[in-house]
Amino acid sequence: MATLTLFGNNCIEPGRARYRSFVLRQLLALTAGLAILYGPPLAAQTTGRWEVTDTTQLRHYLPFRSALAAADGQHLVRMGTQFIPVSDIQTKVYSLILRSTDGGESWLEMWRDDTKGDNLLAIAHPTPEKLVVVGGTGRYGPDGSQFQRGFIQHSNDGGSSWQRLKVSGLESRVMAVAMNDADRGVALKWNSIPEQVNSRPWHNGSLLRTTDGWQTLQEITMPAGRQYLPQIYSPADGVIFLFGRTLGGDGFSLWRSDNGGASWAQSVTVFEEAYEFDFIDAQRGWAAGRRQQGSGGGVFRDVVLHTTDGGMHWVEQLDQLHDAEAGLIDLAFADADNGIAVGHLGKILRTRDGGQSWVQEYPPNVGGFDNINFIMYPSADKAIAAYGYGALIQFDGKERLHFPLFTEPRPFHNLPTDGVRIAWTAVEGAQTYQLQLSEHFPFSDVFYNPNWEDESQVVLDTTLSDTSLIVGGLQFANRYHARLRALAGPMTSDWREHFLFYTREQEDFIAPPTILHPLNQSFDNPTTLTVEWEHLNDEHSYDLRIFTMDGPVRSVVFERYGIAGNAVEVTGLQANTVFFIEILLHSSEGDSEWSSSFVTHWFETGGKATSVSETTVSGGGPGLLLYPQPARESVRILPGGTLSGPWRLELYDLRGVVRAAYELAEIPAEGWTLPTVALHSGWYLLRVRSDNRTFTQALIISK
Repeated sequence: MATLTLFGNNCIEPGRARYRSFVLRQLLALTAGLAILYGPPLAAQTTGRWEVTDTTQLRHYLPFRSALAAADGQHLVRMGTQFIPVSDIQTKVYSLILRSTDGGESWLEMWRDDTKGDNLLAIAHPTPEKLVVVGGTGRYGPDGSQFQRGFIQHSNDGGSSWQRLKVSGLESRVMAVAMNDADRGVALKWNSIPEQVNSRPWHNGSLLRTTDGWQTLQEITMPAGRQYLPQIYSPADGVIFLFGRTLGGDGFSLWRSDNGGASWAQSVTVFEEAYEFDFIDAQRGWAAGRRQQGSGGGVFRDVVLHTTDGGMHWVEQLDQLHDAEAGLIDLAFADADNGIAVGHLGKILRTRDGGQSWVQEYPPNVGGFDNINFIMYPSADKAIAAYGYGALIQFDGKERLHFPLFTEPRPFHNLPTDGVRIAWTAVEGAQTYQLQLSEHFPFSDVFYNPNWEDESQVVLDTTLSDTSLIVGGLQFANRYHARLRALAGPMTSDWREHFLFYTREQEDFIAPPTILHPLNQSFDNPTTLTVEWEHLNDEHSYDLRIFTMDGPVRSVVFERYGIAGNAVEVTGLQANTVFFIEILLHSSEGDSEWSSSFVTHWFETGGKATSVSETTVSGGGPGLLLYPQPARESVRILPGGTLSGPWRLELYDLRGVVRAAYELAEIPAEGWTLPTVALHSGWYLLRVRSDNRTFTQALIISK
């Protein structure tokens, strides 16, 4: 382990007695944006090389995936709305269509309209020459009410000239278009109707089909009549998929026609969430979306479904939490094996085996925490994704050395000026790591230091082979940032930037204990529960408070002072409520600050009013022995103490998510193996229940 003193002070690794509460502190309740800066390590040690290709501020507010289209890896088209201020009180709104013939390296403006009020809603690019744009033109009636006139505009020469086909209907828009070649396609006409259900507008739609490149069209009645949020796909001639929700229906459904809309069959699967689809042929397709984790809050699991029978049945291929924990928005497949799913706050997931396994990749910094709303994947070595505010990132099919990820310290913690341990994950194939540390005054309005060329703020620039560094001699009351990359000869990874910590005086620093139960940011907790925290020794005592927050107003619902042990039972909590916990340590060295000064620890109760009270073993769990620590592919569990089975083992990550659960009648004397090969590196909590007794032990996984 490397040790470094920045300003001439002697620096050693922090002692366990005084600083050991660092290692078990749970994650701060951060903004969702930090999740993409501080994500889990990946299973693979190489990553797809994503680069920023265009940061044009072109806001894609469209609800459908058709804001991007590709005829092949070179011929691409994008559209959206651009807002340009023309005075202090006026902004000009333009509808734009841009085209690239060099794989997205450069873009030519083909369409700019600010006079007709054209509302561009979808675009198709089936061949390098054929382009189709659909939408609706707004008009105002004598009474001031607004209505839409739909249109289909198409080009046969790559956008040099256009033909417009007006769609009949007083109140209609053309919402979506799908084409399987230059001549055959289908569009969705959406008519507004006054009826509303649950305060949502419902619509009476129909399909418009062409077989001659939109010279003429045929109107087809949709199978379910009125729908909410409809989408269409056409992977082959005459094959149409229609996704939406019927008036008064339960969930969203998919309909399929094999004869151009003459007859329809409904999928057996009912989709509870709104999904985006991609079909590589008439039989094989994927759907992406999200599923809420727990009973409330903003945590969502990423979900991917797969069909091999033309959309009639769907099986789940992915149901997992990835950072950021907000779900998927769009996906695209280049072929039967290679697919990419994108989502909230810069999330990118890639599969190379048809969706059987997914690896998270990380985009370059585009100056914010925007969602990736659209992805097109025309070939295995070409993919382009668009952020909601228009920035484009591109994948060129090449792999590069994976970047390391920070594991210590956790962001937003107050740490001493000496003995701070900075650690990161090892990268297979890396020979050295370059670490840079910069400082900012803590009250600066800059979220992180973007100007790494400003040498006056860079206080550390070092290259080392270790995966950790002890830093001393830091300045008091500063905010520190770091960036890190892996090196292997001439090959380097991307930089990984990370907001690190604040500093305070060493002699004033006494760390409060870590709260172990209930888990931070956990859901569905009972209204009667045991609060448990890290046990130090019998000479310490603790103060505990539980409270709710109504804006800035704090209401304490439980408080107890001078607690001798490391657990207390709390009863009578209100159901379906978010509570906050803070704890303070009294020791022979003095008193710590409340733990809320370091970590915001909260939990939510479920709907049940009572639960079975648990007796918690003091001292952190004498019932089991775990080795090795840290674990890699597995950990051996040996029975210890006097407890006996049956056993229930629950493995939690620090977000409170159950990663694995096991029921064991008995643990043999020679031990039982808990597999960890599928888990990321990091800290976990092993919750053990036996003989109506419950205790928690820490488990470290390092790969």
